[in-house]
Amino acid sequence: MGMIKCPKCGKIISDTSRKCSGCGFDGIASYLLNGLKEADNIKRQHEEEQRKKEYEEKIYNEAKAREVTCPYCHSTNTKKISAGHRWLSTGLFGLASSDLGKQWKCMDCGSKF
Repeated sequence: MGMIKCPKCGKIISDTSRKCSGCGFDGIASYLLNGLKEADNIKRQHEEEQRKKEYEEKIYNEAKAREVTCPYCHSTNTKKISAGHRWLSTGLFGLASSDLGKQWKCMDCGSKF
């Protein structure tokens, strides 16, 4: 059993009473029910915001994990070596091509990996 304030006069009354003893307000049950609904809506809204935040963190972490980093200087400033460029380089230089078997180029240190 808890104590609440009457919404009409502000007197402290029992939450199980049906009528305020001070002013005679008889809508205590509906007032409490509306308060519970509002509290439930706030809780639901908070849970939804929490789920959204967790989802955004998950997406961010997955995107960060997909970033290609240079194995030498650990830079994320990398560029994919296109298949056409590798084909042309191999065609011109043969097995001496520096692009043979490489997929990425670091734009900071220039290494190909």
